[in-house]
Amino acid sequence: MSVQESLIAGFQGAYMVLKLNSAGLTEEKSREHPIEGASCVNWVLGHVLYVRSLFGPALGIKPEIGPDWEAVYNRGTSGKVDMGAGATLADLEARFERSNAAVLSRIAELTPAELDQIIDHPAFGPKPLEQYLALLLMHEGYHIGQLGILRRGLGLPPGLS
Repeated sequence: MSVQESLIAGFQGAYMVLKLNSAGLTEEKSREHPIEGASCVNWVLGHVLYVRSLFGPALGIKPEIGPDWEAVYNRGTSGKVDMGAGATLADLEARFERSNAAVLSRIAELTPAELDQIIDHPAFGPKPLEQYLALLLMHEGYHIGQLGILRRGLGLPPGLS
């Protein structure tokens, strides 16, 4: 299996779990805090999209974020998204679907030279693009797993069983 095939399988699997873990959520539930100290579902989804947007230039894809997203969804923010702030759950899901299609398409097109291209990230330093994509996938898996825990805290059955 090639690096690209592994990355594509990982992003496809993560997206499938995201869909299962967000199924049946309402706008109101997506903004509740069922677990003390945890972020709400809305924040988790917005945060994953926000972090994806940071990789958009390296991949040559348009970020799927709004103008105020850094203030709402960046690491270090409260993890709370009140009604009227941030994006709606439906908007987050639609943006994630478009973003996922773009990421998968772009990964499939990457040449070996592009995968080896060094990207200088302010937090992680210079690394090949393929390593940053693996880091992005790990980040998404971490947060998508949180959705399953939040779901149970909201009184919903497990999305993945």
